[in-house]
Amino acid sequence: MRLAAWSPLLAALVAFALLATVRPGPERIWGDEGTFLAMTASLARDGDLIFDERDRDWARERLPGEGVTVILQRTGRGLAYSKPVIYPLLAAPLYRLVGEAALPLVNLLAMVLASALAWRALAGRGTTGRASLTLATFLGASVLLPYLAWRMSDGLQAAMVLAGLALAVGGGDGDGERRGRVAGAVAAGLLLGLTAAMRLPNAALAAGAAASNLATGRRHRALALAATALAAFALAGGLGRSLTGAANPYKALRTSFNAATGYPVGEEAEAAAERFQTQTNTSRIGWLPVAKAPRIAYSALYFLIGRHTGLLAYFPAALLFAGLALRRPDRRTTPLLLAAAAMVLFTLVWIPWNYFGGSTFLGNRYFLTVYPVLLFTLPGLPRPERLVPVWLLAAAALASAGISAARTQELDRDSQSHASAGIFRLLPYESTARRIDGGRDRYWAGDFVRFVDPWAELDEYEFRLESGRPGAELLVASTRPGGPFVLLVDTDHPSAELAFSDWGRDVTYLVPGGGPGPPVTVTLTPSPAWRRHRFWWTDAALYSARTLRLALRAPGGGGARVRYLGDGRLLTAGAAAELAQGALPATAVAGATDVVELTLRNTGELAWERDGLLPARLGYRLYGDGSERPREGPRSELPADVPPGAEVTVALPIRWPERPGRYRLVVDLVRDGAGWLADRGAGPVAEAAVRVRPSGG
Repeated sequence: MRLAAWSPLLAALVAFALLATVRPGPERIWGDEGTFLAMTASLARDGDLIFDERDRDWARERLPGEGVTVILQRTGRGLAYSKPVIYPLLAAPLYRLVGEAALPLVNLLAMVLASALAWRALAGRGTTGRASLTLATFLGASVLLPYLAWRMSDGLQAAMVLAGLALAVGGGDGDGERRGRVAGAVAAGLLLGLTAAMRLPNAALAAGAAASNLATGRRHRALALAATALAAFALAGGLGRSLTGAANPYKALRTSFNAATGYPVGEEAEAAAERFQTQTNTSRIGWLPVAKAPRIAYSALYFLIGRHTGLLAYFPAALLFAGLALRRPDRRTTPLLLAAAAMVLFTLVWIPWNYFGGSTFLGNRYFLTVYPVLLFTLPGLPRPERLVPVWLLAAAALASAGISAARTQELDRDSQSHASAGIFRLLPYESTARRIDGGRDRYWAGDFVRFVDPWAELDEYEFRLESGRPGAELLVASTRPGGPFVLLVDTDHPSAELAFSDWGRDVTYLVPGGGPGPPVTVTLTPSPAWRRHRFWWTDAALYSARTLRLALRAPGGGGARVRYLGDGRLLTAGAAAELAQGALPATAVAGATDVVELTLRNTGELAWERDGLLPARLGYRLYGDGSERPREGPRSELPADVPPGAEVTVALPIRWPERPGRYRLVVDLVRDGAGWLADRGAGPVAEAAVRVRPSGG
């Protein structure tokens, strides 16, 4: 019976092992993971967490060219790593033996020991078979196991909470004197106190465990747990201050560094250190919630069904356990449930802008330490048939993740490849962070545009769709509550189609190309936005967020360059120029090149952008050699952006035709994709009749 009870977990382990073969390897590291790894290596190398030349050299050598991204803080001791110290302290001794595998090994060992304690506690409340199946469901029917492979403290925190609660409350009422020993409460307090030191909201769990013991009449145990938790928390703070100079790594001035930004030690120290002055502390939380009700409601929705954070996909066992626990709460379980609710509310109410962080919260890592609480609030061990739907949900999610990762591994090697196709694709996309894996965010035409998946090839001001690929998904956040959204589409196929869809519409547009004509203007009319709130980069503006999908259909294959122009004002707003100084020649020599210097004044409503969605260039057209189309020459870039009313001087080289004769020279501004100003109703900048004489004449 026990082997059969553990078989779903074994199947989950095999599936995760297969999934790991198509997921990114350990080479690329950044952010929290890179910082924890660097801290562990620093402790093993020199016994401190101060960032000096040795740490800089290690970061460069570990990832040549890119450098490990580390988060540093300014403290009384200088520059130090800015993460809690408990995890690297535990991993450093193993690092000397097994290298970088030490960090996931610590997670794994901690979870094995915690699972043994949890199984022992559960077995005291029912049959060993049910205890095994319940624990196997807890471990396998959730995202808990993948987190053990990450070189981050979240897996360790979950293991410490699991072990701490097993020791503190796992026996329930009437479990006998052996389980009520104060020594168990002391050990539980130590684990829960250290967990609180790694993330302060975890302190609610220690308080809940102590309150649970107090409510069931075990006052000595409650007191021992609370006192030990406080002592452990203080000990961790003291260790942090000793090693880094700061007891709380989140309260110092901190920011990230890598090869691109430079490290604040060595030859680039002065320039890199300036980043401390521009990026302040990221964790200043007030006593009162700052979010409005709509934002909290959206956060709660995504907490349940979000693509990257939803319990439905990542913690299906938690939904069952929570449902069972809430049916019959008692004196023992009520304080624990209140502690779990407090932690969830902290995430959803106090920092909802952080909750929308995307890959940083993949699988809702903030929920990992809440999850073990539900295991010890069950009124009894669930019957096997109740666990079947949970395992079906987990199996579907895992199969979808594997298929998606396998399909996208050539294009998508980041932590979200599991959600680029399949079931996860059907769930709401919630992230509005400024940056996510791959840096696929843009601010175009005043709107925030995130390319959710790898199906579009992204450049600075445009993206490319390829026929035969799945539709590219875009998250568009705009201060305009309604549409339209205007695109410029330039395709190399004579009969291509652009397929647009969102939650309520599915429309196809003909976008013929392949010729010399201008790009096709496509106006999308999206479905009403059902998500509208303030995002974390603004306290004032309300943004409407929509998820759009765009796919190119071209028989025989082909591609299209697409530019997003927001409401299209860039195309329709008045653009005009006038000649402020300079003149065009009246005669020229055939085959020669003359450089004409002209000063232009922007008399329109919009700035002329040197680079951007519709960059402006100065060009010319020559008419009169008998051809149907005018002759065009190379275009001159503007030296800088030109706001309305400003002037700019541009040198324009004009290559004269080899054939002598009389020509009409028209000089004008042309905006890439929007065409010549003269073709949109404005007069040209300058024009003149030019006699081109023979080169020998």
